Amino acid sequence: MQGYLNHYEIVALGIHEGIIDRELYRKWIAGPLVRDWNAAAPFIQMEWWKKQPNTGEWQYYDKLFCELQTLALSFDKDALDLNAASGGKPENPEGVANIPYKIDDAKRLTASSTPTARIDNADG
Repeated sequence: MQGYLNHYEIVALGIHEGIIDRELYRKWIAGPLVRDWNAAAPFIQMEWWKKQPNTGEWQYYDKLFCELQTLALSFDKDALDLNAASGGKPENPEGVANIPYKIDDAKRLTASSTPTARIDNADG
């Protein structure tokens, strides 16, 4: 998943910098990009919340994939607009692989007591 998101982020950055034509890219892949953004939202939200080892407090870092979010939101009103209030901070994550968020019927990201997805690394 990280690889796909990194690909989208570098393309979004290229569009932002005027290197890649936004309209051509929108016509080609807007639907899949927004679908993938929404599907990855629980993982992204988990990545944006980081527990500080020295204080034990949660901090929100939304710079990762920020260009991708901007692009997805500009392509489709149904793209999820993630922020610190989107589902709140994880209560008790068991690790990066457990994603304690789900997307509800109204297409909002909400906290979940049980992980709704798991990212496993088959390569170890």
